[in-house]
Amino acid sequence: MVISIKHDSFCPYIYLEEERNYRIYRRYGNGKKTMSYTELRQMFIQANSLEQSISNYLYQRIAYYRNLGNSFGNSFMYLSFIPETFSDSNYRQNMFVLERKGPGKFSEIFSTLSCSSSSIPCVDGIRFIPYSEYYSAECYVKNNGIVETCLSLDRHLKSAGEKYPDGYLPWAWLWDRISDICYHYLKSFANINMGERVFLCLSIVGCRNVVTEDKAFQSDYLGKIDRDEIICDPIEVIKTDDSYDSDRVLKQLQIAFLLAIGVKYNESLKQLIDDVYGNR
Repeated sequence: MVISIKHDSFCPYIYLEEERNYRIYRRYGNGKKTMSYTELRQMFIQANSLEQSISNYLYQRIAYYRNLGNSFGNSFMYLSFIPETFSDSNYRQNMFVLERKGPGKFSEIFSTLSCSSSSIPCVDGIRFIPYSEYYSAECYVKNNGIVETCLSLDRHLKSAGEKYPDGYLPWAWLWDRISDICYHYLKSFANINMGERVFLCLSIVGCRNVVTEDKAFQSDYLGKIDRDEIICDPIEVIKTDDSYDSDRVLKQLQIAFLLAIGVKYNESLKQLIDDVYGNR
């Protein structure tokens, strides 16, 4: 039997043969050698460095879109797919050339935002903008493997009229957009070797006090977004070509999305929690 274990930024892996007396080993020639405290500490520092790099990138991009101000929108949804190799120059590919030579079009990822027009090359990859005035969005497929989209929510929050002065988030409509982007991303990138592990990151910005759920029959429950920046914890996609893992990830993301915006009584929420977490 052959067990293949890929190199991972989140080392070390530990096999416990006897839990009361275990050691952590590394390869040494054709054999193994016990790892020292210094070696272990360095591995954990490396893993934390990746998490910090992802966090820094998210805050940088959110700040970029916030600084656009009225030219883009004061409220927006930011969704990104970040491969663990994004900071490694050895994994860079020319996405514009790859799209031209490949069987599919990356624009399909953003078709739900009417961004399925021809790609526009830019200095760090490919840019897509919507051809419909209904959407204000920017989408990118970058040479380092990052795929991201930012959708302005300003006009969509105001569609509820005067009943909700701070706006109402049409979250079911928004989730349909998010899930469609995720589905087409996983389909498009399943066979592109940019590293198997990808982190799915979702943020909602500029929506403090926006109503998301109004249930008068439940003790006048009113769901509201309680902060100006919602930055959900990144969700790990272990293998983009694994349909079972993809389904699990989308359900985890939907739960995180619903809870983060204050949705409590949605009928599908209980089923989602049961599917992901079982009876625990």
